[in-house]
Amino acid sequence: MSSETQTILTTDGIPLEESLKKAEKKNKIKAFLLVSPLLLFLIITYIFPIGDMLFRSVDDRMVTDMLPKTYKAMEKWDGKELPSEEVFEGFYLDYKKLVEENLKDAETSQNKAEDALKKASDAFRSAEKINVEMEKVEGELHDMDKKDEN
Repeated sequence: MSSETQTILTTDGIPLEESLKKAEKKNKIKAFLLVSPLLLFLIITYIFPIGDMLFRSVDDRMVTDMLPKTYKAMEKWDGKELPSEEVFEGFYLDYKKLVEENLKDAETSQNKAEDALKKASDAFRSAEKINVEMEKVEGELHDMDKKDEN
């Protein structure tokens, strides 16, 4: 043998080293494709919610929408001393408005619940009447069977 290494060929005539690299690359792609559904699941159920929470932790759109007067008054505040009376007044007015809206929503929800309860009660009464009528019919059928036996 000579000092030069001879390249080993596969049965196709391709050098063995290249053939092994192609096979390794195919195996890596297959392995990734097998794991990709799990990665997608983890991203959707774990990474997106965490990212959403992090975004919402610094996003103040809800505060500015729900407390507009307070927000406007806070823009004037320098942060070095206590806020001015405008901030407290704005917060009071915004909070009062939110409470009134929540009371209206609660009344609406209560009315919906009452309606649903009335419907359920009516349905129960109807079912009760049907049950009483069914018992009467069963009793009559039972009496008729006894007469037929005699």
